[in-house]
Amino acid sequence: MAATRHVELKVTDFRGDPAEAAAFVSRCWSAQFPETVSCSQWDANDFAWQVFAQPENIILGAYAGADLVGFVYGEPVDVLWRGRPVRAMFSSVLAVDPAWKGKGIAKALAQTLAGRMRAADLAFIFGFAVPGSGSLGPKFWQGSQGALRAVGIRPWIRPLNSRALATAAGAPAERIAARFAAATGFGGPPHGAVDGVRPYEPHDLDTCRALLMQAESDADLRYDWTPERLALQLSFRGIPSTWVYDDGTVRGFVNVHPVRLRGRAPFSAGQINHLVADPPAQRVSAVLMRAALQGIAAAGHALAICPDSSSATLPTLLRTGFLPFVRRYDCLFLFNAPQLDLSDLKRVKLQLR
Repeated sequence: MAATRHVELKVTDFRGDPAEAAAFVSRCWSAQFPETVSCSQWDANDFAWQVFAQPENIILGAYAGADLVGFVYGEPVDVLWRGRPVRAMFSSVLAVDPAWKGKGIAKALAQTLAGRMRAADLAFIFGFAVPGSGSLGPKFWQGSQGALRAVGIRPWIRPLNSRALATAAGAPAERIAARFAAATGFGGPPHGAVDGVRPYEPHDLDTCRALLMQAESDADLRYDWTPERLALQLSFRGIPSTWVYDDGTVRGFVNVHPVRLRGRAPFSAGQINHLVADPPAQRVSAVLMRAALQGIAAAGHALAICPDSSSATLPTLLRTGFLPFVRRYDCLFLFNAPQLDLSDLKRVKLQLR
């Protein structure tokens, strides 16, 4: 639909379903990012899990008459800021229809979301500065919205189908990693036994939560995992996959979810959100990583992504063929509680979305 000054623009609660939201955001992001960037894409299942599964999430749409022209969501979440419990909001997937750029839609969405943050007395909104050409988010949030930027998360990547990745990936770092992996024998999934690993079951939740809270205890900013939120992270309609290491006692777990991407062609990845072992023995970590990579490859994904916030150890990453991504995803903060000091944050363990 062509933009016109005669159509009333309104920001309100989103009126559609996960399929409509995912298709809209994917189309907007694909139009914004060039083929030299592997940009995120989503389907209805992704948004049903990440955006719509929690009733308290704030899901906003900008409408020109009956037409959706903008979208953003915010997720109220409990965090620990250097051990201090804080209630905040995570926000992501801000999108505006390319035909409506320059009409103040992104600003209206952001200001409405910030108003909801203040009304709920949340301490801050946070999200990630997506790196690469075509990424307008950092300039928008830091510029017109006054967001502050701080240390964030660096993904590590490990090709699992080097040929497919070298063809489809947009980012040069991903194509270089694919060629390097093929040359060094890390171009496919790892072989070897995964004895002791089994699928996660609901009765594992309390043990996994204790393991995760211990593994993330060294972070300056981390989630204060409630049982309900961790249960959603570990299992929801077959979308995330979780495996535990159980030798009579659950000693660790690994959690993965699918990521859809568009570079020079569509491809997909499996993102390892958590890899936790207690004690952090290399053997347990190695078996869990092997199981995760085998599972990601079996699902048909060309790439494995493991953010440094996952608690995977550096030896585990290096020994299984991971390489650090060139650019970091820094955190952006829009504060409602000015007493929080960003200089306190040296290490964050948050969900990269």
